[in-house]
Amino acid sequence: MKGPGDNVDSVLGRLRGSFTVTNNYAVGWTDSGDWQNYTRTFPQGKYAVIGGFAHDGVVDNDVGFNLSKVANPTIADGSSPGAEGGAQGLTALGTFSSQGTGAWSSNDLIPMRDGSGNIALIDLNGLTTIRLTATSTADMDFLLFYNTTGSTGGPTQAHITVTVNADKSLRISWDQPGTLQKTSALLNAGTVWTDVSATSPQSVTIPAGAGAAFYRVKQ
Repeated sequence: MKGPGDNVDSVLGRLRGSFTVTNNYAVGWTDSGDWQNYTRTFPQGKYAVIGGFAHDGVVDNDVGFNLSKVANPTIADGSSPGAEGGAQGLTALGTFSSQGTGAWSSNDLIPMRDGSGNIALIDLNGLTTIRLTATSTADMDFLLFYNTTGSTGGPTQAHITVTVNADKSLRISWDQPGTLQKTSALLNAGTVWTDVSATSPQSVTIPAGAGAAFYRVKQ
């Protein structure tokens, strides 16, 4: 998931599907307050948003971005310092906030959270313009919009909530029947998942030096 070998075709990469890129302009060395609009057609659903970000620091708030929905993307935005894009009509969707990843070539996956610190779920449908606004100097490499809506005829997709306990352990809860599973590495088809519990919530601790830990709810 991290490091200079992090290309999308590698075992450690993430399959993003096919896409087309149109050359427009390059953005580099973004600063706090800079923003970018993105327009795409979303299938109707309730989405969690995951960002791939990097910063060479290792302290809190080295990575900071806000995501908004744009009401009037085609009109002149009338931007001015301190009031960027005000005329376009922005609705706040959530915030990406994390400590730094330790290197500019090291991307971490950071979920968008709401004002209470829970993973935000947002309703999207059809042609939509969203805006990413930097509150830090971190690099943004991609946004992944994950549709959590259950498929027709199948179980309702479990919504997972992760909070931090006073002892720094993680409290994981889910709202549909299913079994919490864990793994130490994502290896595509070779990933081995271990059952933790079918009872929500569960408190889990990642031992010091253990590296990454990944959890999912199997339904």
